[in-house]
Amino acid sequence: MLIAESLSKPLVSSGAEDLKSLEPYFLPESHPAYSILRKVFTKAVGPLTSEKSLAALGFKFSQSERRRDRNKTIVSTHTSEQLKNYVFKCYVYPKVKADSKDCNRQAHVRERRIRNRVKFSRRAREVVDKFNLKKYFFVPRKYLFPLKKIKGEKLTRCLLLEDKISFATEEDHRAFWRGKEIYEYLIPLARILWHTQIWDLQPANLRQNLKQQMTLHDTELGHKRPKGRGKGKGIDDFFDILSDKLLPSNISIGLDELHQKWREAYEEVSQEKPLELKNK
Repeated sequence: MLIAESLSKPLVSSGAEDLKSLEPYFLPESHPAYSILRKVFTKAVGPLTSEKSLAALGFKFSQSERRRDRNKTIVSTHTSEQLKNYVFKCYVYPKVKADSKDCNRQAHVRERRIRNRVKFSRRAREVVDKFNLKKYFFVPRKYLFPLKKIKGEKLTRCLLLEDKISFATEEDHRAFWRGKEIYEYLIPLARILWHTQIWDLQPANLRQNLKQQMTLHDTELGHKRPKGRGKGKGIDDFFDILSDKLLPSNISIGLDELHQKWREAYEEVSQEKPLELKNK
């Protein structure tokens, strides 16, 4: 699974066993960014194990884009004019012995997480289209771009490409979630949560863009529909973050009132038959 020496050769071997489950989520050759990224990565001469090695290929890490979360995600843009409308997320993991149990576990976890980011994003787009919810939501398109395998390691490496979003300010975000206009979004939001089963859809991850759409940009976790009561993540947990992180100076609605309106919206939507989605 080696970087191609010329654009006439495949970027990675098509028969790579560790990539087969990810192939449905690959960036299609018809995408305008595909040929540009191929040219970018044919310049790579060694393993892409650090920000320095990625910066040498034109990736840019500004303070606002830089992030290392629990999954060791590096967020970047690219200096190429043709790639200015995209954000790239690179997954860098600690080196482990290739034949170790920890290596196999990391490979499985990473494959699932990176696949789910694309799968759940596609699932959200299906629901938005089905219920005509584009007024309320923007779902960035996401794709995987396979990179070369590090010699001696079994861990698959992929670049996650997604549409770049122009976010509203943090102040506007807080004010929106504690203003009366949020009521109009509760039924649409309940539909997204109920039909997609995406667990990352919480206020902190639902920043508005400049068109006042909620952005479904964090789509890593999912699989289970939230329950109204009981242990674990239920619908009452959804707005808990509001109590200490989203407190604007001018609050037009109370947190208890918002909780109640949310419960009513979710209970109404949960009577709907779950959609049969393509991206299961």
